Amino acid sequence: MARPIRSLPGYDAALSRRYARRRPRGRARLERQEQVELVALLQTQHPDVLFFAVPNGGARDKRVASRLKAEGVLAGVCDLFVAEPRGGFAGLFVEMKRTVGGTVSPKQRRFIRRARARGYKVEVCDRGARAALEVVESYLVEPGVPMLSRLRRALE
Repeated sequence: MARPIRSLPGYDAALSRRYARRRPRGRARLERQEQVELVALLQTQHPDVLFFAVPNGGARDKRVASRLKAEGVLAGVCDLFVAEPRGGFAGLFVEMKRTVGGTVSPKQRRFIRRARARGYKVEVCDRGARAALEVVESYLVEPGVPMLSRLRRALE
């Protein structure tokens, strides 16, 4: 009878070497990792805030890309949308970038210009999830319709 792979001699050492190559030390976190942390922070610290992610990125084959385009997917749309009107803005778009080496593409710049022209606030966050949380929190405390009164009306 074959032994389970985990009990083979050297398994742990080989496994740790394999994953050590996948996680280079000293590199900046990926945009995705920062966004996941921001979403977790928003869900725990601001559970009443309505927000959602726009899953625009990622590698896709031509068939999937053409189907998504036909469904209305727009290149350059920001990563997160906070659907809370504040301070004369209709909502907040958040574009997450890596803390090192993250750049805004021309399609993203075009979307940002168009969104701002339509009354949305748009912020590019390239200093990590905690800084992005501060951006969202500062937006939420801007003058506007108080959130609690809107929630009470919605629940009635």
